[in-house]
Amino acid sequence: QHIELLEEQLHVECRYLYGPDWDVKPGRLVSRKGTWLKVSTRFSWELTDTQKLYVPTGVAMPILQIGKVTDPMELKRHDWSALHLRAWLRPKIVRSLEARREVWFVYYPHFEDKGRILVAQVDTWMKRTTQLSGELEPFEMIYIPKGVPVRLAAEPKAVDEEWEMRRHQHVAVHRRIKLASPPLTIKQDKYDIFVGQGDDRWIRHLAPELLAK
Repeated sequence: QHIELLEEQLHVECRYLYGPDWDVKPGRLVSRKGTWLKVSTRFSWELTDTQKLYVPTGVAMPILQIGKVTDPMELKRHDWSALHLRAWLRPKIVRSLEARREVWFVYYPHFEDKGRILVAQVDTWMKRTTQLSGELEPFEMIYIPKGVPVRLAAEPKAVDEEWEMRRHQHVAVHRRIKLASPPLTIKQDKYDIFVGQGDDRWIRHLAPELLAK
């Protein structure tokens, strides 16, 4: 309770992170790979979307303080809990990452643009970053089959985030998209396959057992 009061007074927020995924620099953290900021040491797949924040590789994130995990409950969750760290961040940093929750990147030539709907013209990927798909872990991308529409909250935008623009020579033909509703996926091997979005009731009705996997 004392820590929570201090965080409120200093206007900071605490998140857990998996230490090996980060380089610790004076006053900042730099992500070595795509990873998560979490409200707990729990595995990322055990947390809901609102309990974790994706951070792509190569992002330098300012921090106010960093420390080891001391909460006995957090330390005993699993064998890798002790490899986690706690980082105290300004709320502005947290809010900016929250704003990216439904943000994805696509290779624009693979889609037909119908304004707020993109239709895949080939089998392709929707990615959490502009990195090439071969460089990403399965949790960082969703497979989009040919012909499947993706509904957007706004028209696709050019990539403008500094860390994304430096990744490779094909970034200019990527687009930043924000989904109109969360993706519905089914798991095949280790990959998620896009089958619709949160308000596609017919998919939920016809294949609830697939979506639950």
